[in-house]
Amino acid sequence: MRARPAERQLPCAVTATRFPNLTHLYLWQCQGLRKLPALPAGLQCLDVRGCADLTALPALPSTLESLILDGCVGLETLPELTETALPQLTELSLKACVKVPETWIHRALAAAPALRHFDASGCSQLLLVLAWPANLDRIELNACLGLEALPEEWPAQLRRLGLRGVSALAQLPDFPDALDHIDLGETEGLRKLPDRRGRPRTLMLYGSGVLMPPASEHGKSADENVAKRTQAYFEDVELVGAGEVKRCKLLLLGNGSAGKTCLALRLTPGKEPKNYETDTTHGVQFWDWNFTAKVGGGMKTVHLHLWDFGGQEIYHNTHRLFMGKGAVFVLLWNPDQDGKQPAARHGYQDEWRPLQYWLDLIHLACPHRPRIAIVCSHRAKGTDQLERQWREQVSPNHHDSPRFYIDSPSGTGELAKLEEWLRKEVGQVVHTQGVAVPSHWEIAQDLVESWLPKPSSGATGTETARNELTPDVFRSELDGAIHRALKADTSGRRYPKLASALEGGTFALTPDRLHRTLDFLTHSGWVYWDRALFEQRIIIGQQWALDGIYTVLQRPTTGEGNEKSIYARLCNSHGQFTRKDLDQWGWAKRYTEPQQLLLISFMKAVGLCFELVRKGESLWGEPVFKTFEHLPDSNASGLQAQFDRHSKKGQAGLSVRSPRLHKGHWHALLKDLGEYYGTDAKYAADGFLVENQEGQEVYLVALFEPGNLGGEIIVRVAGPDAGKRADALVAKVRGFVPEAEGAKAEPAQEALPGGAAGSRIGKIRVFFSYARDPEPPVGYEEPVNALDGALCKHVEILRDREEIERGDNIVAFMQSIQTTDKVLIVHSDKYWRSPFCMYEFSKFMDSFVFSDRDERLNDVLILVEHTTSGFKKAKELQVYRDHWNEWDDMPSMLEDVTNRDKLKAAAVHALTNQVPKLAALLDLNHPWPTDREMQPKEIRWVMGLLGLPKQP
Repeated sequence: MRARPAERQLPCAVTATRFPNLTHLYLWQCQGLRKLPALPAGLQCLDVRGCADLTALPALPSTLESLILDGCVGLETLPELTETALPQLTELSLKACVKVPETWIHRALAAAPALRHFDASGCSQLLLVLAWPANLDRIELNACLGLEALPEEWPAQLRRLGLRGVSALAQLPDFPDALDHIDLGETEGLRKLPDRRGRPRTLMLYGSGVLMPPASEHGKSADENVAKRTQAYFEDVELVGAGEVKRCKLLLLGNGSAGKTCLALRLTPGKEPKNYETDTTHGVQFWDWNFTAKVGGGMKTVHLHLWDFGGQEIYHNTHRLFMGKGAVFVLLWNPDQDGKQPAARHGYQDEWRPLQYWLDLIHLACPHRPRIAIVCSHRAKGTDQLERQWREQVSPNHHDSPRFYIDSPSGTGELAKLEEWLRKEVGQVVHTQGVAVPSHWEIAQDLVESWLPKPSSGATGTETARNELTPDVFRSELDGAIHRALKADTSGRRYPKLASALEGGTFALTPDRLHRTLDFLTHSGWVYWDRALFEQRIIIGQQWALDGIYTVLQRPTTGEGNEKSIYARLCNSHGQFTRKDLDQWGWAKRYTEPQQLLLISFMKAVGLCFELVRKGESLWGEPVFKTFEHLPDSNASGLQAQFDRHSKKGQAGLSVRSPRLHKGHWHALLKDLGEYYGTDAKYAADGFLVENQEGQEVYLVALFEPGNLGGEIIVRVAGPDAGKRADALVAKVRGFVPEAEGAKAEPAQEALPGGAAGSRIGKIRVFFSYARDPEPPVGYEEPVNALDGALCKHVEILRDREEIERGDNIVAFMQSIQTTDKVLIVHSDKYWRSPFCMYEFSKFMDSFVFSDRDERLNDVLILVEHTTSGFKKAKELQVYRDHWNEWDDMPSMLEDVTNRDKLKAAAVHALTNQVPKLAALLDLNHPWPTDREMQPKEIRWVMGLLGLPKQP
């Protein structure tokens, strides 16, 4: 007998005598339930998750197999347990049971020898674990903030381990061979992995304090699986020997005229501020010098790379990209600016912001806990008044931040104390970058350094010997540098393992090694590289690249001809541009066409612009972009008036508030909307307006508090089902806003169906999904080419051969399968084995499962069956599933959007649950015979489903 889950309160008294045969009792989220009566002797499962008012549990029957107490935050009285009290218990979950005594948890583990799954996530009272039941195969201790000690050995059969956010844990026992899934994200106190690491298929290290592998190998997001690259890192260090980390970034931030450049000059050896012009910095200035830092247990010379950021608001989002990599922050505060604003320059009024704004800007960009010192400029010593003044501006968690009082022009104050703090913090950053890196990474640092201005030569400007390189050229240069380094190592003591590996043919600069080297160089601040950049080029001259961006951001001075500046032209076009526009407006004199494409991809990466219209959807024959910084505000663009004038009955309005709302969050949301709706929508610096295909008008507006920190995003919808769409939009907005308050809605993966990216050209958009073959056998691509030729005059076809050019983002193209009007899949044996095709297929199917998309699958999907496809045969489907269960060759281009395990699981799920259902829909699928050259019957069938004339 099972009791139905109760949502609010216990409907009746449950006693051992009234329900003696009860085996499973589920009482979920029962409000007011404080204790339970005696439980039946044969009870096997007790699940009281979410019963926040529950304070006590009765005696537990020895037959219990599953005990779920998740979210019972008031539970503190539990029954006594003997060593044999729970002999059959296999699952114990105590998530967020913060009042359950630690001693009871210890006794429960000892009393449950058959336990297989233990979850005490969020139990901050758990400081140590005494012993593990021998049969455990899953342990979850995520967010156990006080946990400091674990048993010396893990259970031998342990398969899954979750320690995310266990920040006090400093070391781990060796991993058993069976351990397959390990989450060590945000384990800030953990400095090393155990000596025996096993070979887990899933490993998360994002935000951890692990030194080997270094931070550049920890992934770019909390859920990125770095198991494969971690194993490759250790194999490389063993193969070629260990090298050193040589660089750290020092970032100076703060309001304009706060004194950043003056302090940079004072810190840089041989520089005297009075000998330099220190007018307002636009963009970034770079300074380099050799700095002695405390690295590990000794002193070491480090290449310190100082970034002097301009304080003007227009640059802030651009700079945010460079804050998240290994760096030390010095935040300048001029107390004379508090409550005041700078004089207007060139007709524009900038802002001076409070300290909390800058602290939040840093934390917004940094995945790890940043190292920040606050420098009170223009003051040689502190006073009680100054202490109160800065504390009143910042949240309590920043009250213990290191702070120094320095008058940079005179060189008086606590400059020496700041330098000592820098020695320690810079040393720690270098240490956390990796106590050992593969020796070819060290040589790569030397190679890039040879292209940069010499340290202590002052602001670098655009003096870099090489500004950008293709990966192939960089590989060739690094290969040459490795051979030169080995030739120069006449004693053979510096790189003996690398020399041996080269001589033995066991080392080569494979694409994977090159990518990991570039990730490290980017994380250390030597270069900037990202797979999304044009042709995956490497930016060596970061000042050169930023100067290109600043030609777009730099406001013109007043004077004749300034209406022709790039900034003025972008303002006139409301931020809309193509590459050819920038070329005509001034880039032609400075950059080649490939460099222009590289700079635009860089602008997208730093969050300056987004792609409004893809090339294949554009009437201009090339992609169309839109910048955030050149948009007019909602009042100037009249979005509010347009919404009010054209809105229909049935309006709904909600808002999402956040004390930490920043323009960066709003821009990320606007980018997401813009890439979906394209030119169908209207955009403003603080607003968005669109009428979707359901006839709903959607209006969003961002309202920021003074200082542009905190505020709300208002959501208004008019038209049919306005309330439903408003709720979905609020869910979407909350996903972009930190600490969101206000309207409550569950997250929705797809909140805005019904739009279309690109211009209105009157043709339906058909996504062509098929498996490409570099050397296709005769007849393989014949169905695709024949259909393409027949349909191209009637519909807009999205096919990778036409849409994707060298350097384009193939992932973004694949994701557009979710939003096209029709999807035409030519499936083959190669299709069901292709990671790209299965990614496309799963994203397409998810667009129906996880959204409120109005179309039926039958109305969108068309299947053309190649003769090699086995999707109708159970044996062939099993072959495909076996292929994916064994599959391990993850394409690098998919790594930024998914991981190997997720893709494998999606493929197996599709082949098990979705593909057989599609095979049974005979009206959606048509075989393509290969025994004749033309297939007019099949072409007419496809055109009929598309609503087109049936003559090909």
